[in-house]
Amino acid sequence: SKFMRPRVERVISFALLLVLVLVWWAFVWLVVGASAEPGGALFDLMVCVLVSGVVGIPLARRVGAPLLLGVMLVALGLRNLHSQFLTHIDPHHSSTLRTLALTIILLRAGLSLDLSKLKRMGINAALLSSLPLLSEATTYAVLSVVWLQWPWRWAYLLGFTLTAVSPAVIVPTLLHLQEQGYGVAKGIPTLILASCAVDDIFALTGFSLFLGLSLRSDTNMRMVLIKAPAEIVGGLGGGVVLGWMLFKLFPIGASTIAAEWTDRRNFALVLGLSLVCVFGGKQFDVSGAGVLSAMCLGATLSNLCKDSDQLVHLQASLSFMWNHGAMPALFALIGASVDVAHISNGGVLWRMGVIMLGGLVVRMAAAFGVTWGAGLSLQERGFVSVAMIPKATVQAAIGGLALDNARQLASDNPDADWSGALGYSASILTLAVLSILVTAPLGSVAIAFAGTRLLSKCEVEVDLPTHNVADNL
Repeated sequence: SKFMRPRVERVISFALLLVLVLVWWAFVWLVVGASAEPGGALFDLMVCVLVSGVVGIPLARRVGAPLLLGVMLVALGLRNLHSQFLTHIDPHHSSTLRTLALTIILLRAGLSLDLSKLKRMGINAALLSSLPLLSEATTYAVLSVVWLQWPWRWAYLLGFTLTAVSPAVIVPTLLHLQEQGYGVAKGIPTLILASCAVDDIFALTGFSLFLGLSLRSDTNMRMVLIKAPAEIVGGLGGGVVLGWMLFKLFPIGASTIAAEWTDRRNFALVLGLSLVCVFGGKQFDVSGAGVLSAMCLGATLSNLCKDSDQLVHLQASLSFMWNHGAMPALFALIGASVDVAHISNGGVLWRMGVIMLGGLVVRMAAAFGVTWGAGLSLQERGFVSVAMIPKATVQAAIGGLALDNARQLASDNPDADWSGALGYSASILTLAVLSILVTAPLGSVAIAFAGTRLLSKCEVEVDLPTHNVADNL
């Protein structure tokens, strides 16, 4: 019957998915052997990513929560279900996958940066994307120094790790409000969307700077103070040069090669160069330059190839990779990296919660303040401050990066004392996960609730962003 046919199709589709997983697991087992058997490093990795994605994404869709939150919660539950479950994941494999996901995030952040739109938005977008972020990062740093006795460089590394907002959570809810006409008359959704992209870029730049400062001994601080600005300048300049070169290379062969293959070639070039930048920076101890160059490469292409088919294809390809691979892997691994028993002992959890709450309150106050003079009412300014709450994507990507680097340095220099760096970086990872768990669902609900109550509704038709633009943000 017509009623039974969709159910049968769903059962068959699930069965085919199960067969697909088993076939590829058998292939991997035949190649690598014991590592792909139950209890092996590769087996735990595959179970973590597949189960978290297959269970977490439909569950999040059912309750209307962000998909990434569903994936992370399932992985967190699996990791803490039993003391020995998902404990054999190789840190090197996990770090590699998370760095790959970070590269995709950097490219998407760069491609979403439209300089002409920011220029039209004027000083309001510039203030909203910078001052609340700097205020929140400084609040985290001060509280960590005063309350936890952290060094200033590690305290600011924590601040820039936690402060970036998540367009992946903000954009869907904000676009839904915009489609209904809320806040459209004064351009509030556009202001927030433009500020989000720049906010993440500022956060990643600050993170890159303090990552280099933190993972050095005090005896090398003079050299670090010279090296850190050099990394920023080199990363920005290198990204611009690479982006310009790719822009010039894109048309080559377009008249003799099928358009589909030309698009694929161009996408492979962009992604490959970005991966070389990020992994090369990590390999040669210039992580900050690698991160900035990949992000600046995307921004250069975005503004040189504006409104072109190449840009649309790049955005669509990166979106597909993110939704069907990088996002489930990233949030599954970040969820599986947290041991709840560890953070619930010794009063650590409530201290971290208070620090995070303090930073969020200061960010909201700063966002409310910088919108003074923007022609918004008090209620609309309140909504803007609420819309800047959610954290997720950047925290998942960079939350474990300091710990990965600290472990690598400890392995390369076993005679040095790296206990402090390992402890601080582990706490940063824990706080990054905690910020996602708290602010992603809270922010999503708060935006939807406050939008219909604090924003004015416009009944006239307006031009809404296309699906590709929204997805890329």
